[in-house]
Amino acid sequence: MADQQTNTGQSNFTQVVSLLRQAESLLSSVSNSDNTAPNSSTVTENSNVDSVPSVATTSTSSDRSLANFRSLFSSYNRGSFRQNSSRASSAPPPKRKRTLSQFVPKDTWILELFCLADRHQNYQPTRGRKCDLQLAGLGKKKIVFKKDGSASAFVGKLKEYFPKLQNCGGFEILRSGASNKDLVVIHPPPSGYSVPFLREASGLGQALAYIRPIQSSLNMDQVQPNSSQVLLA
Repeated sequence: MADQQTNTGQSNFTQVVSLLRQAESLLSSVSNSDNTAPNSSTVTENSNVDSVPSVATTSTSSDRSLANFRSLFSSYNRGSFRQNSSRASSAPPPKRKRTLSQFVPKDTWILELFCLADRHQNYQPTRGRKCDLQLAGLGKKKIVFKKDGSASAFVGKLKEYFPKLQNCGGFEILRSGASNKDLVVIHPPPSGYSVPFLREASGLGQALAYIRPIQSSLNMDQVQPNSSQVLLA
């Protein structure tokens, strides 16, 4: 890049020197033509009439010399203008300011729950048992709750999605333990299992929650599969 700029500078310098020499030659020719022109103060009255064409010829020659002088620099000026224009056109466009959209938090919370059938079960079911629970209308389901859902709304939605919970005498929520096979009970506050409690205070987060009946186990009769997998509480 530096060598290219150096070569360009040398080329421009050589061109300027050549133009100056040509200009000097033209100016010398104009000066010589002016010196050889007749002096009006030394000619007679009759010769003044005859010298008019000579003076006109000298003036025309000077105009031509001036025109030639200007033409010498016209190409150089035109090239500089084109170079400046190309630089201006190649300039990058101004950057646009980005507008940041305001973040709007969601007012819902998605929780995956797995409904067990045995009220004494304290470990995660096997793969085969999971398939049987799904066929019985239990197993894993995904429900969308409102973030401020009360305990009654939470219980009502679970009974709506797992109808067999309505006649079991209550249920409790569990989560996986330290070994990822054992299940640990999440003890509810006096107000019951509410969405704010499960989301913020229980430590459950986005982990899978298990539902276990308390008084009586749920029957394993198969039911028609429900096409809806997500309900809004």
